[in-house]
Amino acid sequence: MALLVALGLLVAGFVGGLIASAVAIIPLFFLGFGVTSTFVLVLATIPQQLLFAGVGALYARLRLNSLPIRRPDRGELTFAAGATVVAVVLASVLSYALTLTNIEPVESVIGQVAQNDPTVLLALAVLSIFLVAPAEELLFRGAIQGRLRTAFGPVATIVLASLIFASPHVFNYLGNPLAIVATTGVIFVTGSILGIAYERTGNLAVPILIHAAYNTTLFGIAYIQLVGF
Repeated sequence: MALLVALGLLVAGFVGGLIASAVAIIPLFFLGFGVTSTFVLVLATIPQQLLFAGVGALYARLRLNSLPIRRPDRGELTFAAGATVVAVVLASVLSYALTLTNIEPVESVIGQVAQNDPTVLLALAVLSIFLVAPAEELLFRGAIQGRLRTAFGPVATIVLASLIFASPHVFNYLGNPLAIVATTGVIFVTGSILGIAYERTGNLAVPILIHAAYNTTLFGIAYIQLVGF
């Protein structure tokens, strides 16, 4: 039952967000904006994340009777900093390892837009701090991991929540299905680090900080690679 509820929360947030995003961006096409324009990508991101936040916060409040988020103490801030470094290093190593295989590399929607306008990476970095990280952690750690915890042990809870977290990211990539699955596996690893942080601290602010710092770091690195110093 807990797993079905967790999947239902994902569907509610993801499908609802897709509908809201479509309603927001369809008028832009009639105004001459292309599918791969920065404005369209950023605008489409906002309704999706707001749905994630709304579904996650509402369920946690009504069904879990708590949303454990508070100002991190010094130990939690230190833990968040270390976990961010680990997440960035692991993602970089795993991504590089994929380039050494015979698996055809994937193309990301964000990457395609960034090739034409690198500033989209800076916009997404800002969104990550103020919207994406809080919204996704409210849903995937606060609500989904919180619900799974009522039925499973910590290891199974983190694994299941991380798989659910990684699954919507499949739609961010284009290319060989095997390559998409392998690339999404990197996101599963990141989700596992976020899940461990939540289980260890019991404070949703910690994975939010890690998530925001992780995304911002990767977007910053990608921006520098595209435009140089």
